[in-house]
This record gives sequence, C-alpha cells and structure tokens, in this order.
Amino acid sequence: MKNILVILFMFVISVFSVMSDQIENIVLLDTSESMFPYYSGAIEYLIEDIIQEQLQSGDSFHLLSFNDFPEYEISRTIRGEVEIRELLNRILLLQPFGQYTDLISAFSYLYEYVDKLSSSSIKRLIILTDGIHDPPPGSPYPVSSDNKDNIIKISEKMRRQGWDVTLIQFPQDDLTSSESNLPKSNGDEAEIKNNLFPVIAETLDKEVISFDNENKSINHEVTGAPEIIFPKDLGTVGKSFRVDFTVINHSVDPVLLKLDGIIFGNENLLDSAKSLKLEGGEQGILETLINLPDSWPGGSYNSIIKLEFSDSYRAFPRNGVLSFYFDLNTNASDISKIFNTRLLLYIIIGIILLFALVYILIKAFSYISIDSSRKGKPDKREGKLSKSAVSSGIRNRHIEIEELREPGQIAIEMVVKNQNRQIGHRNIHLLGKDHPRSVGGAGSEYFLIFIIETGKRIGEIVLEDGVINFIPKSMNFFPDFPGNKLVNCLNKPIRVINNGGIETTIIFKEWISPSIKLNRIMHLLDSKGLPDFKY
Repeated sequence: MKNILVILFMFVISVFSVMSDQIENIVLLDTSESMFPYYSGAIEYLIEDIIQEQLQSGDSFHLLSFNDFPEYEISRTIRGEVEIRELLNRILLLQPFGQYTDLISAFSYLYEYVDKLSSSSIKRLIILTDGIHDPPPGSPYPVSSDNKDNIIKISEKMRRQGWDVTLIQFPQDDLTSSESNLPKSNGDEAEIKNNLFPVIAETLDKEVISFDNENKSINHEVTGAPEIIFPKDLGTVGKSFRVDFTVINHSVDPVLLKLDGIIFGNENLLDSAKSLKLEGGEQGILETLINLPDSWPGGSYNSIIKLEFSDSYRAFPRNGVLSFYFDLNTNASDISKIFNTRLLLYIIIGIILLFALVYILIKAFSYISIDSSRKGKPDKREGKLSKSAVSSGIRNRHIEIEELREPGQIAIEMVVKNQNRQIGHRNIHLLGKDHPRSVGGAGSEYFLIFIIETGKRIGEIVLEDGVINFIPKSMNFFPDFPGNKLVNCLNKPIRVINNGGIETTIIFKEWISPSIKLNRIMHLLDSKGLPDFKY
C-alpha cells in the first residue's frame, strides 16, 4: 500500500513539475520605415500566429520594438483568452514610422531586458528586422568601424547565456524602389557595410531565416514546432473511417507526437490514441480512425475539429476542418471487421493484464512472508540502509533517495531536452563534497544522455566548497562553453552538440523527494501568501 501511495504522489508531483516549466517568448520588432513593405505580413502572419498557436497557459510573451531607439511595449503571462486579446490589441497599434534603425542599441536593450527575467525559465528570442544599422544623430553607436565589434560583444553574451535566438531578416531588394524607403546611410556600399545580420548570425552560430509572405511554413521554421497538414475532402465515409494527417518536423531534433483526441464540440471522435516518431527534418503520416456518434444524421459535413496532443512539441495548427459526406450505409462490413479486430486486441490485452496481476500477487505474497519473518527483529541501524543492502537490490524496490542521503550531500537531477524524465532514479544522484559524478551517453556511470549519441564521460558535476560546478571533459561537445568550468551550474541551460551536429540541452536541478514536495503542498493552506519554495 505504501508503494502505491508513493507512486501516486510521484505522479502528482510530475504534473506540478510539467506545469512549472515556464517559457519566456521575447520578440524584438523593427518598426522603422524600411520595414513598411513587409510590416503587415510580419504582424499578421508571424507574431499573431505565434501568439495564437504556440502560447500555452503559463507561458510569457514580451514585445520590444525599436527604430530610433528601443522601447518596451507589453508583456503578459498567459492564463487564458484575456491575455491573448491584450497582446494582439497592443500589437495592432504598432506602425513602422521610425526614421532611423539603431540596431546595436536595440540588441543591447534586448540583452539587458532578458537577463533580468527569471533564471529558471526557458528563453526563446525572435528578432525581426532588415538587419541594417542606421542610427539617429546622438546615438551611442554611430556608424563607424566599431559597429562590428560592438554587435559581436553583445551577441557573444547572448550565446554564453544559452538562449534560443531566431533571426528573421526581411529582404532589402524592394527597399530601393522608392526614395521614401531608402535607408539613411549613404549609398549601397554603406548599406552593405551597415548590414550587421551576417555578423550576428556568425557569432550566435545561427541560420538567418529570410521572410517570405508566400512561405506558409515560416512559423514552423521560426519556432521549430511540427507542422500539421489537414487532409482535403475525404469523399463518402461511413460511421468509422480513416483520416491521415501529414506531419512535418521542422526541427533538427527527433520528435515523438502522441495524439489523444480529435475533438468536435464536446465529443472525442478518435477511436484510440496514436503516436508518430519523426527524425529531424522528416515528414510522416499520422494515421487515425474516427468514429462518428450514433446521433449524427447522414449528409455533407464541414466539421471544425481540434487536435489534442499529449507531447511538449506544440505542433500546430491544431484547429482545422474535415470535409466529407456521411453515408449511413457505407462500410458496414468494414465496421464488423474493425469490431472483430478490436475484440481480438482486447482479449490479448486482457491475457497480458491477467499474467501481470498474477505476477504482482506472487511478489506481494513473497514480500509479506519476508516481512513476517523479520517481525520482532529490530534494526540496530534504526532504519538506515547499508551500502551492501543497496547493492543487493533494495534500490530496485523504489527506496527513496532521501533514505540514502548522508550529511552534506545534495540530490541532483539532470533534465535533458526532449528526453523522457520518467526513468526512475536513473538521472537523480547524490552529490557529495569533492566526489564528481560523470555525465555522458551509453556507459555513463551516473547522469545519462540517451536522446543523442555522445561519449560516455563528456563532463562531470562536482560539489566544491559548497558550490556545484560543471566541468566539461570533451570540449568538442560544448562548442559555446564559457571556459573550463561553469560555476554554480544549477538551473543554467548547457548546450550539447554531438559529432553528427545533433544538439540538445541539459539542466541540473536540485531534486526534492516527492513525499517532501507533497507535504509542502499540503501545508500551503497553513499560511497566506505565495509559497517560499518551488514545487
């Protein structure tokens, strides 16, 4: 019974953990005159889509603008439709009437703004501009030979922070079509000299995305979110029919999507949950089976549906239309086949569950007999576990790490981007003074990265003089590492790139026992105000 309660507590805590992962979306928008030909597309197609499709409850959105000087516009933490409307209304008030473009001042302002946000949140920066630095008179960054050095210094600081930066450059080909759109710098040669985007991209090691109104996938290139393509007219269908959704993974990392529902009104039409795994840049088909309710009459339908996923990749668009003609007499025989196949599947699952239940009962009775044999024999160590007991398999019985903790030790969890955290205590270890723990791929004794292929000991985490530090052992896996040691590394994203160019991010966090977390949550009602701990 105790083990069941512990598992239940861990599930509750995992839900709180997922909810507490906050994403800060920061957009820096160029509002100078040179952006006028593209401004409508940038607002309507890029920013509005990102706000409406990508933001989820708990995320934050920050909008900064710049022309003659940088300016704060609005920031909101999303709780519902109210915050979405407030953001959209503020964005619609912006107009590209600025006479100059002080790009370096804007970058400096952007860095200072983001640096003040919560250190534990994930930062996603999107910069939209034509890349030309054309400052007004009196700017702290006038046009000079120092422009390149100044922008490199700011960009390097961003890179060291490990922020996810997306660069979107608007084309300049049409900017010379009228004198009103000419940059204020003298001539084409000066304009090329003042184009700082190539320098920014090289320093941040990022690809520049060229804005194109005709590119319907640009939002997915910007966010890296998988793209969902709804099928066209499905023709005549019966009560149960197959629907294929095309999914494109625009990220370089593999994704695993799990579809839990196809919602129409308040009804879930999906027969059963479906999963689809895609490698970086891969396209695939998510095959689903829809069951129409018995109450639906025959006829033509253009049904607005919503897809519900249980993943963290934020695939979109999730809302779309399914068009079909429902014939009550179609595929009756197919329905019978589906029923028979489903019945066979249920029988197989039932047999497996029966064997599992028998196995659990046998184990339970064996534990009861062991406990009975131990009654009346007090533990001289007052409940403390010896190292020999751990090595003999007690760890495999879900004994909590708190029971193994020694004075001065800290429990640390390594969280890997897109890597499943529900792997028991595999990536949770006790860290003691001057006793480093290895970090790496297959074969690593302690912290394991299995989402991408790496060496088995590419780094280590160590407690030194009360401070937890990360030390890389193979620098080729950490191309943008600030030095030979990351001091006080807790809650700081560390980018890892393997020899194949595939990357992920690791974050070290202090781990707290689920039972202790639950106890803290249960005591939130004891006092008013915000809690003084993270849960």
